[in-house]
Amino acid sequence: MLFMNSKFLKVILWIAMVFVLIAIGIAIGILLEVSWNSTSTSFFSSKQVVAWVAVIVNLCVVIIALFVNVLHDYLTKARFQITCGMQTPWQLLEHISEVEDTHRLYIRLHIQNVGYRPTEACEVRVEGIKTLRLINGKTEFDVVPHDPRALKWIGRDCNPIQLSAGAYDLVDIGAINSDYMDNLRLDFQVRGHLDLGLYDTSIKGYRIYGTVYGKKAIPKRFAFELFWNTNKPLEPVEIMEVKNDIL
Repeated sequence: MLFMNSKFLKVILWIAMVFVLIAIGIAIGILLEVSWNSTSTSFFSSKQVVAWVAVIVNLCVVIIALFVNVLHDYLTKARFQITCGMQTPWQLLEHISEVEDTHRLYIRLHIQNVGYRPTEACEVRVEGIKTLRLINGKTEFDVVPHDPRALKWIGRDCNPIQLSAGAYDLVDIGAINSDYMDNLRLDFQVRGHLDLGLYDTSIKGYRIYGTVYGKKAIPKRFAFELFWNTNKPLEPVEIMEVKNDIL
């Protein structure tokens, strides 16, 4: 179902158009029959009626054809689905140093093209961050100054990639090192990094806003909240999607 053939979808749309045209033809035929059989004086002659009917049908054909093409193009665009979780493949623990016995926990997003077409220049950009503070029993949000930057695709860099229809890949939101559990680091490679720290007891976590972009694809916005425990080294980070919240 996800990957119904694009040509098959277009055939369905054209069949629907034919049925609409048939319905229009039937309606016009009924009107003509009423007009020709009417005993009252008609403002239009039969020839005028036929001419106007031909114009209307031609306009309907053009409009419906344009509608079918536009609708088909929209329905078959590349679209993105974003998922996250607290287990593999969304979170991966890696041993980074035998000497110091240090580990790194990667937190990732699963990005899949659930549309009907491939998309080029696909990238995941972090566009906003808020600090979640618990003050007097209420959650307050502080905006973290941050310019939009692309996240790193796992095993690669931050450069845009191509995603075929049905294909997926993962991006690193950030990572936590076992020797410094207070910080979640977002790595933007050549554009630097950003450390989100639990340096204040009032800070409970962070909300990260972003968008998945692709050439000729429908952008997909997202917002995720991340919480982690500095007292339990490299315990899975709690991450959950926040819906209906756009920065």
